Amino acid sequence: MRIFLKILAILVLMVTVLAAGTVLYALETRVPEITIIQSRAIPAAEARDSFESLQGQLEAGTCTGHVFREESPVLENSTFLNLTLRLHNRCLLPMEWIETAVVPEEGDILEERDERPKVLAAFAEGDLPLRILTENENMSRRIRIRYYLLGKAFDTEIQVNFNPELAEDEQP
Repeated sequence: MRIFLKILAILVLMVTVLAAGTVLYALETRVPEITIIQSRAIPAAEARDSFESLQGQLEAGTCTGHVFREESPVLENSTFLNLTLRLHNRCLLPMEWIETAVVPEEGDILEERDERPKVLAAFAEGDLPLRILTENENMSRRIRIRYYLLGKAFDTEIQVNFNPELAEDEQP
């Protein structure tokens, strides 16, 4: 009986240590690894068709993106900021309802993003596109990523520089 209790105590201790290690790993890896795949600033004059389409949608009130300003943008002053982020879920739990959003600055007109709910399985990776139309000269933006783990909301932010002189692999 004594030997059985010793073996049982050792097994319970091993299970407890394993469970504690799993919980600590899940807590430590709850923030995804974020990589900037693409960050480009494109003058609206070079993407005239997209600009005119968005301008028409803004005037008609049918724009599907998040509108920051109702005024009609001017082609010569506007710039598209295109961004693709790659998220790598290092956690043991799936990330659910993932969404990206720009922290708007003065001069930002709208953002377009994929509004469908996204789920990233454990140890998986996926891309999140975002496009911003702005009249602001500042080519740097804070991007907020919101996601849920087991129903609890988490937020993280990343600073993205859209300056064409700064290579994408040089960004923090």
